[in-house]
Amino acid sequence: MEALKSYHWPGNVRELKNLLKRIITEKRIEGGHTITIEDIPDEIRDGRGKVPKTLKEKIEAFTKEGIKKALKKHNGNRTKAAEELGLSRWGLIKMMKSLGMVGKDQ
Repeated sequence: MEALKSYHWPGNVRELKNLLKRIITEKRIEGGHTITIEDIPDEIRDGRGKVPKTLKEKIEAFTKEGIKKALKKHNGNRTKAAEELGLSRWGLIKMMKSLGMVGKDQ
């Protein structure tokens, strides 16, 4: 809840509504289930309200989110995640290093 409160919300209520629809659809959340911090995208969760402004920041945020989703889908298996993303395992690791993702929880 704190992550949602601290985010800037440039799209106002419409952006929040779309985010919740996307989370519910992607996670197939049904009544009685709770949305957790892991379900919230990085730009909202980790950015503390910071919205990527430059094209480079937007591409990095999009790339990180894609990598995290692939890793989560394959239970952290970098080889399988890399295959899904069309990369070699080494290419994925190199990309993760350049994005500052290695050594942190994906």
